[in-house]
Amino acid sequence: EPNEHCRYWELDDLEKHLMVAMTVTDRGEFPNSLIFSKINDPQLLNETLSILHAEWTKKQYVRQRRTEAREATSKNAKVKAGIFEICDQVLHANQISNGLTLSRQGKSLDEHFLGRYTLSQSSGLTVDSGSLDTWIITDQSKHGLGARVNKYANTLARQKKLIALVFDDDPTKTCLGIIRAVKATQGNQLRVGIEIISNLAIWSQLKPMYEDNTFANNISKPNTGLRDTHLHTNLFPAIYLPKEPGLSEQATMIIPKINYSPSAKYTVYLGGKTKRAELDSPIESNDDWVKVAVGF
Repeated sequence: EPNEHCRYWELDDLEKHLMVAMTVTDRGEFPNSLIFSKINDPQLLNETLSILHAEWTKKQYVRQRRTEAREATSKNAKVKAGIFEICDQVLHANQISNGLTLSRQGKSLDEHFLGRYTLSQSSGLTVDSGSLDTWIITDQSKHGLGARVNKYANTLARQKKLIALVFDDDPTKTCLGIIRAVKATQGNQLRVGIEIISNLAIWSQLKPMYEDNTFANNISKPNTGLRDTHLHTNLFPAIYLPKEPGLSEQATMIIPKINYSPSAKYTVYLGGKTKRAELDSPIESNDDWVKVAVGF
């Protein structure tokens, strides 16, 4: 009987009706319970009932909402949230990745990333920083991750949260993901479902191509690290996500929401090169970040 404490719907009687209706419609007839319904094709009805039965039956119950199954795993990942903090983390991973190559070429990291545009100071963030939360990755696929986190020791596990993950076995790479599901489990644990949006994140900087300083004056003063420079140079950090086979067919950028202006034109400093871009409407936006398509 329905009551205020209901948590369960008993489907046994419904399943019996489904079985009868499937048998009748398989003969090309309509069940009595649906005789007056506006349905003119018993075969299509039979196919629909079969789908419902497969979803709702207690026997051989299988439900897979994802486009691909995930493989079980067990590994740790350092997790960072907040658009500026994620930009710092991507920059640091890029620096580690390119440091050895650049040293052989006799170039500095600032030369590689900024060309003639240099930063006044570094964030000092490392992949082992205590400010990073550690999550246990329990399963994975090309497009997603499943994680187990402590319910009370973690404040990042919220739906639509943009996060950066760095795995212990490869600090040179940053996996960017968006939390799509958070579910409480036993033992004060949370089950977190993460959609992977990029494994190839590249740190960049943008500068609005405005004739006045209105844009710069509207930017609130940042706290520390890489953001200090933006007050005087009108530069702000962003993350470039190139096309990635099997994951994304279009290059995109993730930028701070506070710096986003629709249809505005920007100068983009990416890998020591200068580009021009006009940012279109957001593909997705939440919290402090905006994701937009780019055409260069």
